[in-house]
Amino acid sequence: GAVGAGGGAGGGGGGGAGGGPETEALKTGKVELAEALGLVDEVRLQSRKELRELQARVEAAHLENEALRRSGEAYVAPQGSIVKSFRRLFSVAAGKADPFPNAEDAVT
Repeated sequence: GAVGAGGGAGGGGGGGAGGGPETEALKTGKVELAEALGLVDEVRLQSRKELRELQARVEAAHLENEALRRSGEAYVAPQGSIVKSFRRLFSVAAGKADPFPNAEDAVT
C-alpha cells in the first residue's frame, strides 16, 4: 500500500515536473505559430498589393489598346496575306524596293 501510494505520489510529482517543460514547449509552439501566421498575413497583404498593381497595368494596357484601335493606325497585311506581309518585310529589310508600296493606303 505504501509503495503504491509512494509510486502514485512520485508519478504525480513527476507529472508536475514534466508539466514545466511541456508548458514551455506549448508556449514556444504558440509563439512560433503566431509568428508564422503573421508572416502569412504579410505575404497575403503583399500579394494583394501586387495583384492591384497588375490589375492597374492590365487596365492601362486595355485603354492603350483601345486608343490605338480608334486611332486608325492598325496595320493591315498587303492583300490580307501574312505571307505577303513577310515578303514585304524581308524585301525592304534587304534593301530592295517595296513590293507593295501602297499597302498603307488600303488601311481604313
